[in-house]
Amino acid sequence: MGNSRRGTIQTDGRGRITLPPELRRHLGVEPRGLVSVEPRDDGSLVLRDPHGERRHRLRTARGAFRNQGQSVSDLLAERRTEAAGENAR
Repeated sequence: MGNSRRGTIQTDGRGRITLPPELRRHLGVEPRGLVSVEPRDDGSLVLRDPHGERRHRLRTARGAFRNQGQSVSDLLAERRTEAAGENAR
């Protein structure tokens, strides 16, 4: 694969491909792991780590709700204070 990360991969008799070790390491693919494949109109394929996509979406969603009110910790602390007041009665 080299620095350009380009290469040719041969299919086997059943149409399967084996990703070279360098590419698996680059994608973070574990043995028997999943790879997200996105075909493009120009005939190319984009390979991605599907777990990486999920982590990116979660980070993006978390950022969208940052500073949007109370956190779970704040709500729990408030509820504990209320419960302590109810128990004192």
